Amino acid sequence: MRLDKNELKNLMPIVFVVPVFGALCLLVRLAGEKGRWIGSRTIGLEQGSVMTGQYMQIQVNEDVCKELVPLEEALLVNDTKVCHSMMLGILCGHPEESIEMLQRAGSGDDMEVTHYATTMMMELLTQYEKKIQEYDRRYQENPEPELICEYINCLVGLIESGLVEGDIERIYRQRLAGLTQQCEKALLIGIENNLMLGENEKAYEQLKVAYRVYPEDERVYMLLGQYFHNIRDCDSFEKMVRHLRDNHIYLSHEGKEWLAFWS
Repeated sequence: MRLDKNELKNLMPIVFVVPVFGALCLLVRLAGEKGRWIGSRTIGLEQGSVMTGQYMQIQVNEDVCKELVPLEEALLVNDTKVCHSMMLGILCGHPEESIEMLQRAGSGDDMEVTHYATTMMMELLTQYEKKIQEYDRRYQENPEPELICEYINCLVGLIESGLVEGDIERIYRQRLAGLTQQCEKALLIGIENNLMLGENEKAYEQLKVAYRVYPEDERVYMLLGQYFHNIRDCDSFEKMVRHLRDNHIYLSHEGKEWLAFWS
């Protein structure tokens, strides 16, 4: 099909207009993109060693922080994004204060959260073990009373952290039992530790001493109750409860809850 001269003259204006219109559309599109670029910025996270928890400090808007739910709730609802944010906050903060949450996160389904939680718990355990090795070395060289107390506190901190269990926990408790015998201030700690080890007779001998030294200390009665529970002596337990009530021995809120539970 061929066009005559008149038809070509009618098409020429369209031929010239199309390229100009296309260029105008491109300029409008670029102007819009530039506006979005100006209103945005790139946010980067420089990550250091996972084992040491060294991360660059992140500035977060306080309004955004208020919207973050606790890690426990994030784990319950399985919110991956929030879990990652909360986990990073723990790593950058004080992970030793969130061991229970780290343990729960370590048994979750999210591989990244599990990795961070497990790695941090291993790092905390390593730090405890290094401290204990150092205390043991100093104790062998010069077993001063003050050093023994510090050593006991370190062992108690590790055991109560939940980072060790089973045979490993028992090994540390046995070491703790030997140290508490050398520190009068750790009498109650030694009793509780022996009760946890199942050394009921040793605990009872210590309890008799503690009762003479601290006759009105609720902790002594709580430990005595644990002893009666261990040996399944219900009658003695009930007598102890009546003694607490009849003699109006002061009990803290925790002591009252304990008494109400066993009553």
